[in-house]
Amino acid sequence: MSVNELVGTALTVRQLFTGRKYRVEYYQREYTWNKSSVAELLDDLMSRFLSLYETEHDRKEVSNYRSYFLGPIVTNPTNGYRSLVDGQQRLTTLMLLLIHLNHLTKGIDGAENLEPLVYSIRFGEKTFNIDEPEREEVMNKILKGESFDPRDKSESVRRIYERSEDIVDVLAPFAEELKRERLVLFVDWLLEKVVLVEIKTTDQDMALEVFETMNDRGMRLSSTDMLKSFLLSRIKDQQQIEATNRLWRSRVTSLTDLDNNADFEFIKVWLRCKYADSIRERKKDAGPGDFDMIGTAFHKWVRDNKEAIGLRNPGDYHRFVNNDFKKMSSRYMQLIRATRNDDTDLENVFYNAAIGITLQNLPIMAAVTPDDDEETFLLKAKLVASYLDILVARRIVSYWNYGYSTIVYMIFNL
Repeated sequence: MSVNELVGTALTVRQLFTGRKYRVEYYQREYTWNKSSVAELLDDLMSRFLSLYETEHDRKEVSNYRSYFLGPIVTNPTNGYRSLVDGQQRLTTLMLLLIHLNHLTKGIDGAENLEPLVYSIRFGEKTFNIDEPEREEVMNKILKGESFDPRDKSESVRRIYERSEDIVDVLAPFAEELKRERLVLFVDWLLEKVVLVEIKTTDQDMALEVFETMNDRGMRLSSTDMLKSFLLSRIKDQQQIEATNRLWRSRVTSLTDLDNNADFEFIKVWLRCKYADSIRERKKDAGPGDFDMIGTAFHKWVRDNKEAIGLRNPGDYHRFVNNDFKKMSSRYMQLIRATRNDDTDLENVFYNAAIGITLQNLPIMAAVTPDDDEETFLLKAKLVASYLDILVARRIVSYWNYGYSTIVYMIFNL
């Protein structure tokens, strides 16, 4: 690769972790993914696999399965390592997934040993393929299946351990559905058919420039940014456009002050609970439904379904943001705050969040309308949260799982 050249290469998960060492650059944020981020990624992977899988398939059939694109990463080769300029959230999560799949398939005839994709040994020293010294202890514990006390550790270490436990919970019903032998086919598909694109930079200065361009200058627009652009472009009055833009920016800031990804999560919940009429069926060749498309690219879904959701003239677009978006995002923020404080009128929301019901905002927000006053909103939120509390309690005493992938269809139908 010549100087000042950017090269993009498609890589499977196997290629991504074979003979490669990564380090997380100092300007990268901590590992910040929460349970819902991990659950959604795993549910997408499992849904795609199950849409292709049939019980009579053997391992060779997996080579004909469709690929799944997991997005780009940006790296900068430095002293035998690849510095992760962008993409450490997904790569860290993939490594945790590989560790758990290795635990699940250990002892199965023909199952692949995934440990070489997680770490390597050189001159008698073991190093993980994402080689960060502060993570070594927790990664060793996860690899060995041992307990770990994350208190007084960094945010990244705490979240890595928590997400490793979440992966166990989320995959449990899936593993039961496929049984141990068939999990081998899922591993084959994950390694050979899940693809990322690596963009390599040539030097540290270029790496920093790419990082700043992708994150500070807004060149890689998020779904939230692109949805805003689409909605505002349909409002014809210039003063309304400017006022709507100020409202949008202010509200997105308020959401992200609560949580890094809260703007994306809110819009996804709002559109799903109010407008999604379909969800992908877990069977061969099943196509994505509204629920799935909103989850991956809601800006495209809104553009393609604008008339179905009542966006026909400039006034509709103005109302959609200045009334519906404004009021529903305010209610969503109330729910987020309630998950962090049990001293509110929404104690059931707090308790549901404490035991990991990550989907509770969907049915609560489905019951809420932009025109509800405070009393009506609280009554609705309490009622739905109490119902979910009872539902999960009954599943627990019946020894039924209540993880994301187990109840997502139930919640969608609800």
